Amino acid sequence: MFVNFISKLLNILVHPLGWILLMVILAGRLKSRTAKRWLYGGALVVFLLFTNRPLYKEVENAWNDRQVTPWPTRHYTYCFIPGGMTAGYDQAYETVSYREAVDRMTTAALFVKEGICDTIVVSGDGASCWNGGNPEGFAAHAERLFGIDRGRIKCERYALTTMQNFQYSIPMMQCGDVITVNSARYMERTKLCAELIDFETDYFTVQHVADRAEFVYLAVDFLPDWGTIDDWYKLMHEWFGYMWYLLLYSGGRA
Repeated sequence: MFVNFISKLLNILVHPLGWILLMVILAGRLKSRTAKRWLYGGALVVFLLFTNRPLYKEVENAWNDRQVTPWPTRHYTYCFIPGGMTAGYDQAYETVSYREAVDRMTTAALFVKEGICDTIVVSGDGASCWNGGNPEGFAAHAERLFGIDRGRIKCERYALTTMQNFQYSIPMMQCGDVITVNSARYMERTKLCAELIDFETDYFTVQHVADRAEFVYLAVDFLPDWGTIDDWYKLMHEWFGYMWYLLLYSGGRA
């Protein structure tokens, strides 16, 4: 519970919008004109910096390029997917609502269909978790959508953090080799978690080449974009999360 609380607290502290609001609120309450100018100016700089789409893309690409992996050439018993790729399960239509990270599942399905792995293990995901999810429905929808036997999909339902994804799923992957599939943005912390608990796995990353092929920035791309603030938040959340895991678990508490 404490770990989850700290994770939620980090969500607030690392969001640039929170910094902007804090500086504006402080500027409004202080009487010093000099302090007001510095705070309003700081808020403007943060706004312009973190709404700059081209700057974000260059930083993201530099981070993601570190995680590029070749297509697997060996066989694995399990393909492990940490949670975060679905928003939930629609009971009325018996379908899964996938997020932008859907290519984790499409890649795992390809691995099964091409004989690279036997079983997919999904941990703590929205469509299969205990809180509103339906693991049987998730597996059945995957069978309909991807054409893989629902019996080859296992769901761990209770993990809330990346570390718990591994800790709670390891008992389901006792016999055989494992390949872990995750988005490039999150792979550094994924690797750290496996290393801290001495879990042996290979890795395959997705989402590391988006917007890269012959991409040219247009003048309009440099205009402030509010959506970029959220992208910065997700990336910085990974950086802070990585450091937090180092502090929390490197002392042998994992």
